[in-house]
Amino acid sequence: MSNTKDRESMTMPKDGAAKALLQQVAAALDDAFNGRNPDDPAVGFVLLTFDMKKGPSGGMVNYVSNCQRASVVAALKELLARWEGRFVEAGQARQ
Repeated sequence: MSNTKDRESMTMPKDGAAKALLQQVAAALDDAFNGRNPDDPAVGFVLLTFDMKKGPSGGMVNYVSNCQRASVVAALKELLARWEGRFVEAGQARQ
């Protein structure tokens, strides 16, 4: 689901300028990955932002994506499992 309406429904900062910037970056990423016709996107993405001074646990983490929230959650869970060495490819037994 790759359009402005989808990007607007994501977790955004309360600051209007920061929200607009995230939406502009998302539009640019979508164009770069999926071209000018995003009706059939090939690449999903999520961009996380947070206050570097506070760290991700000291303030709100914002995100913008061209995917549904459930897809973002699944992708983040897979990424964390890979980083933590818990991910097993389908059809592969853990040894």
